[in-house]
Parts: sequence; C-alpha cells; structure tokens
Amino acid sequence: MSVFAIIVTYNGAPWVHACLGSLRASTLPVQTIVVDNGSTDGTPDLIGSAFPEVELVRTGKNLGFGAANNVGMRMALDRGAGHVFLLN
Repeated sequence: MSVFAIIVTYNGAPWVHACLGSLRASTLPVQTIVVDNGSTDGTPDLIGSAFPEVELVRTGKNLGFGAANNVGMRMALDRGAGHVFLLN
C-alpha cells in the first residue's frame, strides 16, 4: 500500500516546515509531494534543503488551491498511490 500526502503552499515557509517535520516523524511511511504555487518567500529553497526526501513541484505561478491539488494528485496516482491525503 502506497500512501501519499499532497501539500499545496504559497509563501508558507513556517507552516510547511512544521507540517513536513510532522510527516517525517510519522511511523507510517508517507511519500510527500509539495506543490509550490509560485512562492516568493524562499519556501521552495527551504523544502529542498531541509526535506530532500520530499518531491517538490514548482508551478511558477499561483494556480489556486484546487488546480495545484490536481497537479499533486495526478503525480501521486501516476506513481501508484493507494491512498492520497490532501493536507491543508
């Protein structure tokens, strides 16, 4: 069973850092995809350096919450996800 967590972020460095830290500490193996909606506060760099195990998708612009979740969901399903959690 493959479990994925999808996180959409826009200029949310402090919050995404805390969220990813919690996922890392989980006893359940979770593959995490973060879809960054064009952050300008360094969020993608923080994720890349502090959480190298996370798959980071940079959209380059703010697609909105729903469309960005669709990007992450498509990636998870393409990788054989059995369960997907959309974290907000």
